[in-house]
Amino acid sequence: MGCGWKCLAGDAQRPVLMVNYFCGESMAKVMMMATRILLATSNPHKLDEIRAVIDWGDADIEWVLLGDLENVQGGEAIEEPVEDQDTFEGNALLKARYYGQASGLACVADDSGLEVDALKGEPGVRSARYSGVSGVSGGGRDVVDSANNAKLLAELEQVPEEKRTARFVCAMAFVDRDADVEMVVRGEVTGRILREARGANGFGYDPLFYVPEHGCTTAQMSAAQKNAISHRGCAARLLWERLKK
Repeated sequence: MGCGWKCLAGDAQRPVLMVNYFCGESMAKVMMMATRILLATSNPHKLDEIRAVIDWGDADIEWVLLGDLENVQGGEAIEEPVEDQDTFEGNALLKARYYGQASGLACVADDSGLEVDALKGEPGVRSARYSGVSGVSGGGRDVVDSANNAKLLAELEQVPEEKRTARFVCAMAFVDRDADVEMVVRGEVTGRILREARGANGFGYDPLFYVPEHGCTTAQMSAAQKNAISHRGCAARLLWERLKK
């Protein structure tokens, strides 16, 4: 059986979606070897979502969060990388490579955000910092979310309903340096941007993101409803299916 790289997307110089095929080895066997996997986040809710949306079968995986590494290393946090790529896929792969090398573990990392068609894909990879407001000065995520939503509504003020289409995007990368494996997948959920917020669940742009098929915003959905359709859930399921092949 032959071995080598198969480029699933990207360009010849820096392919984005890659899988390394092994002689006589399936990706499922490779995944089983990586029993400790770092999820490159300190947010336990991301791990809860990934656990909830995937049927893990016989896989015995110990998930490690960035906060767990800090505890093991006596409070020494891994410095965050500069996310300077212009695509979700590029940033997800950058983070998975970076944290995988820093921790010595196989790593899953994601990058996600909102793309609005009338704004030519903005806020895109700048979704979390769209307004330029930082939570460092106080108020945290709520202040930043409110500022980002306010800017989005202002930018779309003159845009009619039929042109307010948008999508939540999540690119999720898996990197295992020991097994020489890299993979990135993309999950999306489509909808449109309302003119006012609805719902108290979720975070970020959820109160403005209306999903016509469900007749509500993602902030009006239960956790189970959101997991079933979410961009992160879609990406996680797709990544697992690719890894099992």
